[in-house]
Amino acid sequence: MGEFTFVILQMEFQYRLVSEDIFYLITTASLLTMALTPFMIRMSPHAVEWLSRLTAGLHMPGKDAGEDLLQPEATLRNHVVICGYGPIGITIGRVLKAKGIPFVALELNAQTVVKMRGLG
Repeated sequence: MGEFTFVILQMEFQYRLVSEDIFYLITTASLLTMALTPFMIRMSPHAVEWLSRLTAGLHMPGKDAGEDLLQPEATLRNHVVICGYGPIGITIGRVLKAKGIPFVALELNAQTVVKMRGLG
């Protein structure tokens, strides 16, 4: 939540679209999130490191034991990087493959990664 929340909330309260209890609840939640955000941003690298260590031994879907997520560095030269492998990224990948141009696709959706790995 940000500062604009207060403007909208004040108008809603003024026109009696929200009760006084809801007004104070949302105001409090807004103030808390705005106050905590800088600390959460500062702590996020530590949280990621802790979660990485916590999940290090877990099996990732679509990843065979011992298989690296990235190809060896020597094969990652003179290639195209596709950021996002949704419908447009897939189309770009098909065109590049048809032209014989090597590419690497980056995708955050684990289901898409598993599906595309299955398709080669």
